[in-house]
Amino acid sequence: MKPTPSSATERPSEVTYGTVSERPKTFAGNRPRSVSQGLDGTIRLDAASAEVYGPALTFKGKFGNLGFWSSPSDHASWRFQADLAGVYTLAHDYACDDDSAGNAYEVRIGDARLRRIVVATGAWSTYRSLFVCETPLFAGPHRLELRPASPIRNALLDLRAVVLTPTP
Repeated sequence: MKPTPSSATERPSEVTYGTVSERPKTFAGNRPRSVSQGLDGTIRLDAASAEVYGPALTFKGKFGNLGFWSSPSDHASWRFQADLAGVYTLAHDYACDDDSAGNAYEVRIGDARLRRIVVATGAWSTYRSLFVCETPLFAGPHRLELRPASPIRNALLDLRAVVLTPTP
């Protein structure tokens, strides 16, 4: 994935797709914000800091996750600041029941697009960290979006966080 500075500076508080303008939904405990890089270099994009869009996707405060991804138009986005340019490991902290595994999703950072398949974790209550890819990031502001890449069978996943960790 190779995000470009010009595309990563979009302000996602109002997202436009074609001619439709959409504002993020609001939930108790969900406070969309720009995420800063931690002292160890990690950028943790948790569910509480996501902008949530679509008819079914919701922030579940009790579990600290984004869940009920069941519509092709459901998606979440995060704004973040990378202080250090470099290559980062991108991983998801998520859960997926066996009956919902196999759905496709897409991760977008700027103009870069990456399509992956959701792997089962055994149950909706069983979370694990899954390596997704390595991606270069320039120092500066970015926007990451996660959305279904095809029609969803049952539900996409329950997502607690997307974690970007600098590689040594």
